[in-house]
Amino acid sequence: MKSNPFNDYAASINAAIEEYTLNKQECFFKPISYILSLKAKRVRSSLFLFSCDLFNLEKKALIYGALAIEFFHNFTLIHDDIMDSAPLRRGKKTLHKKWSTNTAILAGDTLMVEAYIMLNKLSKKRGFCNAFNLFNSTAIFVCKGQQMDLNFEDEKDIALENYLKMIEYKTAVLLGCSLKMAGCFSSNIKDLELLYQVGINMGLAFQLQDDLLDIYSDKSGKKIGGDILLNKKTLPYFLARKTANTQQKEELMSIYSSRNHTHKVAKTLALFNLLDVKEKGEQLVGLYFKKAFGCLEKVTAPKNKKIFLIEYLDFLASRSY
Repeated sequence: MKSNPFNDYAASINAAIEEYTLNKQECFFKPISYILSLKAKRVRSSLFLFSCDLFNLEKKALIYGALAIEFFHNFTLIHDDIMDSAPLRRGKKTLHKKWSTNTAILAGDTLMVEAYIMLNKLSKKRGFCNAFNLFNSTAIFVCKGQQMDLNFEDEKDIALENYLKMIEYKTAVLLGCSLKMAGCFSSNIKDLELLYQVGINMGLAFQLQDDLLDIYSDKSGKKIGGDILLNKKTLPYFLARKTANTQQKEELMSIYSSRNHTHKVAKTLALFNLLDVKEKGEQLVGLYFKKAFGCLEKVTAPKNKKIFLIEYLDFLASRSY
């Protein structure tokens, strides 16, 4: 697999997080330090720093914006893990498993507040109001997406289009925000919407890719087929329903509705393989990456300014975890 061209950005984020956690030594902050210390790709906060470079902004002065995004993202992960009863996050115990559900909820709530504390450190900079409003609207979209995801667990007839809207809210908007928010602090705002669409399409591709990796990769740090065991309807499920005949649809519904986990993943995978789900899923992922590349090409910045994001998109497209 190709190396991550954003490694230097991620290193800057990790250094800033380490400095933050060094100043949070109370026992209360231990769960927060734990989740922030887990090995992570820092995708969203790295995109923010990339955008700083794209707009010729001082990264060191705006690092708090990147931390706000990173803290908010980890807040959502903590609460998602509780709602999903997930045992692992990044290959390690989730907060509610390592401590307790109540402690995890409080840690997530505190991280959300800390995100606003970080963002507020930029309040005297030009464009702060636009960045603040973008952050707020993004946060609401992410919560809406999570609610839609929860609703889908009980709904029987969901269109693929509705699923795509859910992951746009839950995942893609934060990537779009990460690219656009730094630009709010710049005097050059003509490319902000294009960058936002780069993030939206990247986010859609990223999440759909995750859906496939959940059941086709053992390198994700999660239990293989975890979505299936949780009856979570993700891309493979919708692609299977779209092409299955009546008997196969009934079989799929029967497997997902069953509480008997014995051979559940194996049975589902057998049906998915019969319906060429993996190949069709990879085609859809490729389509959204292509849209992201297309939007990035239209951004008026010189190619040498965009090269890291071009390489990063290429890196994400080839990932196996």
